[in-house]
Amino acid sequence: MQHEGRTKDIIQNMLNEIKSCRIFISDITTANPNVAYELGYARSINKPIIIVKQEDDKNKVPFDYDHDVYKKYKKDAIHTLEQVVYDDIVEILKKDFGLIVEKEDKGNV
Repeated sequence: MQHEGRTKDIIQNMLNEIKSCRIFISDITTANPNVAYELGYARSINKPIIIVKQEDDKNKVPFDYDHDVYKKYKKDAIHTLEQVVYDDIVEILKKDFGLIVEKEDKGNV
């Protein structure tokens, strides 16, 4: 394969980024195999995960994570995504990291 080394580097870099992140955020709006791979890897190393999906997306959520809790956001109202992610990050910081965080209303962003 002509690009084998470069492909391995890209994959390893992506895995390293996931490994070093504190919280993994995944948008499952489209049926993207890369997202499924990354989400599976993050889950396998026990990363706290936030899953989001556009409200108007008609694609069926794959069985592998259909049972997961995922939050919906409006495509044309980015503040809904910000609020959903913010709320989940605050909860993860409290639960998984034991941090005390004062919750702000991000709805007016």
